[in-house]
Order: sequence, then C-alpha cells, then structure tokens
Amino acid sequence: GGFHQSIVSIEPLSHFIEQMTAHAPGPLPDALAAAVADARAGRPEAMLARLPTTGSEDVRVSFLRGVSYYASGNLNATLTQLQAVLRGRSDSFPAAVYIGACYAAAGKDLDAIGAWQTALLGESASPALYAVLADALLRVREADQAVAILDEGLAAFPQAEELRQRLGLAHAMAGHSDEAL
Repeated sequence: GGFHQSIVSIEPLSHFIEQMTAHAPGPLPDALAAAVADARAGRPEAMLARLPTTGSEDVRVSFLRGVSYYASGNLNATLTQLQAVLRGRSDSFPAAVYIGACYAAAGKDLDAIGAWQTALLGESASPALYAVLADALLRVREADQAVAILDEGLAAFPQAEELRQRLGLAHAMAGHSDEAL
C-alpha cells in the first residue's frame, strides 16, 4: 500500500539506515556499504544478495536484511530479522519503524501504531514516520490523535507538504471544519 512506498522510498530509507549504522563504531564493512548503496539507489530488495546470510551478530546486517525482505514483500522474514535487531539493541528505533510497517501491511493497525509511537521516542523521527502513523490513526478512527501527531510532525518539519495535507483531512475527520479549511 501507500505506507510501503512512503517508508522504503529513498529519502526516509536513507534516513533510517543512517540512524541504524550510526549505532556501530567504525566504518561500514564493504558488504554493508555496498548494500547501503543499493538502498540509496532505490533498490532495497537488492541488498539481500550482498549481505552475509548467516553468522553475523551485527545488528546492522539484521536491520538491512529485514528492510530488504520488507521491500520484496516477505513480511515474516522481515519480522524475524527486525525482532533480532531489537533483542540486540532495544533502542533501535529504525527497526521499530519497519516492524510497524509489517504490522500495517498485515492489517494490524493498532500494533503498527504502537511500534511507530515507540519509534517516535527515538531520534529517528522523519516526515515519513509521522505520515504513516497519522494514516494508521485515521484508519482506526482516532482522528484527534492523528491531528496531534501531525501538529507535532509539522512543528518538527514545517516544510513537509504531505503532513499539511493529511492534517486537513484529519481535522475534517475529527469534525473541525474551520481548521480543515
């Protein structure tokens, strides 16, 4: 769906990868650097071929593998990889972003909302994260909560036009006709 595109498109994906790779000391190993280059070129599903298949306890590998599985539509494999990331580093908010996307893809909006609200606690906020969270809140008819999230998102990212449009919709759904206009 739409959240799939918005969260694996180049800009948010690069942002979350940057957050994730910043957690580990030292430069990226060659295989990881090549995988990240694939993602930044808009081919996250191609990362799998470049990553070690086993034996790595590096949370960055599990994260990139998870995102690659997500981009190719394998939600079960995505969850397995990303849950391993969170077991290794409970503060890995980028992993929570894509776990939320898996839940949303499976129609589990409340679980997605929980994961995305957790992700917002970290420094991993991005306009795309606010957008997918607001969309999920609107799907479960939590329009007032969506308004609050979008207000917060626009305060952080005043140029984010996609958030402004959603805010109008959220106000309309919440019955705030003046604000909606």
